[in-house]
Amino acid sequence: MVSSRHYNNRRNDFGTHSAIPCNDALCRYRLTAALSVLTIAAFNSGGGRVIQGVAGITIWTDDLDDLTVFYRNTLELPVHSVRPTFVTFEWGPMRLNIGVHSDVKGQTAEPFRVMVNLSVEDIHRTYEVLVARGVDFIRPPEKEHWGGWVATFSDPDGNVLQLLQQPG
Repeated sequence: MVSSRHYNNRRNDFGTHSAIPCNDALCRYRLTAALSVLTIAAFNSGGGRVIQGVAGITIWTDDLDDLTVFYRNTLELPVHSVRPTFVTFEWGPMRLNIGVHSDVKGQTAEPFRVMVNLSVEDIHRTYEVLVARGVDFIRPPEKEHWGGWVATFSDPDGNVLQLLQQPG
C-alpha cells in the first residue's frame, strides 16, 4: 500500500492556500473541477468565461492498488501517469484521477452524491463485457425518456459510475 498524504492542503497557482475541509469519505468525490478553477480559470482577453471547462475528476481512496486495477484492467482506461499515491487515466480531453487521501477511509458513505458518467458507443456490449469481468450492476441498461441509454454500477470503493450511450 502506498503512503497517504494530503493533496488538498497546499498552495495553488495563485499563491493562496487551497484547503478544502475533508472530514469523511466524501473527499473522494471532490471533483478536480473544484481545484481546476484555481489552475485553469482565466479571463479571456475579451471578457470571456472564467471557467473554460472541466479538466478532470479525482476520486480519493485509501486503497489505490485496488482502484487502479479496477479502472485500468476492468474498465480498460488507458493510464496517463503513475505516481506513488496518484494515478491519472486518459479520458478523452479530460483526465480521471485516483489518489490516496489521508482523510478517506473505506467505502464511501454517500455513493450517489456524485456520479461519474462514462461514455460508450454500445451500452449493451459494454454491459456484457463488464458483467463477465465481475462487475455487479445496480441498474442494467435502460432507455431514458430523452433517448439515451444508462446502466449504473459501483467501483470497489462504492463510488457510483454510470455507462452513458447518447441517442442516435
